[in-house]
Amino acid sequence: MKPNYTVFLLLSFSFFQTVFAQNKKQIVSSKIEKVTVFTSGGQVSRKAKVAIPQGKTELVFAGISPSIDKQSIQVKGESNFTILSVIHQTNYLNQQQRQEETAVLERQRTGLQNKLRVESSMLLVFKNEEAMLSKNQAIGGDNTGVRTVDLREAVDFQRNRLTEVLLKQLELQTAIQKLDSNIRLIDHQLRVLNRPSDYATSEVLVTVQAKEVVNANFELSYFVRNAGWFATYDLRVKDVSSPIDLALY
Repeated sequence: MKPNYTVFLLLSFSFFQTVFAQNKKQIVSSKIEKVTVFTSGGQVSRKAKVAIPQGKTELVFAGISPSIDKQSIQVKGESNFTILSVIHQTNYLNQQQRQEETAVLERQRTGLQNKLRVESSMLLVFKNEEAMLSKNQAIGGDNTGVRTVDLREAVDFQRNRLTEVLLKQLELQTAIQKLDSNIRLIDHQLRVLNRPSDYATSEVLVTVQAKEVVNANFELSYFVRNAGWFATYDLRVKDVSSPIDLALY
């Protein structure tokens, strides 16, 4: 009996179709429509418009506060589709990107510091040569005369060399200032990246099933813990016999 390869191929194709359908994912861009702030925490409402394809799709509501209370998540949708599940997860991609960017900046900083040390060492060498040229003013001994040609050559050499040394110092000082400025910029960026805040974000994964392509309106609401409000009062009175004017802000 010959094996039925046709049936096997059809089953395999059907299996991969099912896996592909289950793995469809769509990033959703939502906007905050309303925020209610309490003395401790706040209620956030987001809205989004999504074109849902036929079949099963995982909608990813990204960029949500990491301080979300996952038990408070509510998702409402308007159109001809079914919400199968709502799941919360933390996305550490932002933290990974920051770590990679930090590593690149630290390597750049190390390279700039090495160049700065070299340029500073060369500047010291030329400053020492300047001091040596400035001190070496005497030509010949006390009892030895100097020919005019020798004197001219010596003076020309000292002047030309001292000019080269001073110009080289100016070039090195400019390079050092630029390197130092670049290092300060990198240090500032590293301080920003290393701030212990918002390294991760939240995502709400909403799995939906649609029989056909539909345009849907979503409302996502949740409670966040890192919010608060307290009252500020302004009390004013003209004199002891006048009523108190109390303002609440």
